[in-house]
Amino acid sequence: MTFLASNMALASTTLQPERTIVIEGPITGGIVGPVLSTFDKLVAKDKDSPVDIVISSPGGSLVAGYLIVDRMEALRAEGVRFRCLVRSVAASMAFQLLLHCDERYSTPHAFLLWHPVRVFYQGPLTADMSKVLGKQMSLSDKMIKDELYKFLPVAKPAIDWHFTNETLHHATQLDKLAPGFFVDVSSKVGNAFLDEGVALNTAKIGGFFLDQTTIQYIHEQFIKKVEVTK
Repeated sequence: MTFLASNMALASTTLQPERTIVIEGPITGGIVGPVLSTFDKLVAKDKDSPVDIVISSPGGSLVAGYLIVDRMEALRAEGVRFRCLVRSVAASMAFQLLLHCDERYSTPHAFLLWHPVRVFYQGPLTADMSKVLGKQMSLSDKMIKDELYKFLPVAKPAIDWHFTNETLHHATQLDKLAPGFFVDVSSKVGNAFLDEGVALNTAKIGGFFLDQTTIQYIHEQFIKKVEVTK
């Protein structure tokens, strides 16, 4: 009992498993319904306690991600708070989701990244279609950067540089680049690695993302982006 009490005293905050959603893996249309319905259940049960989100995601669908973000913003307007912890990776759409949290926490060596929109297209593509697609992607890029400017305490030129060059940050690095963005970057968040007993774990819907392909991608990005800018 004494040992547990001393450990709890070290925690900067402790997540509530029964009010925790673990977003583990890609953000896809398949997780939107379960995530939104879990939001509603948790808020209906207790509107005053925060909803905790653990993020371990390389990103995914812009449409799916912003359906979740829009629901978060609607609930925030009603007074609901979101506490979010990055456990291993918050990249691309997962990083955009992190922007909309009221309190942000991270383990020290979690990876974080924001970058331009990508489209994976199969089939023939005409010149006119490519022009339209380019305009649509430019509009999405502007939306993403506007959110980065709003929530990330970093100068716009630096945000743009990291956006274009797809810098893969460690949380400790980003904490220095963007002071105040995180409440805490440490290993002291209680229940950070708890998966059982949580309100929802999307890994059970779509599977884990930390396969060899993703690990290789992270490694290649890490060794590729060695230039550091102020």
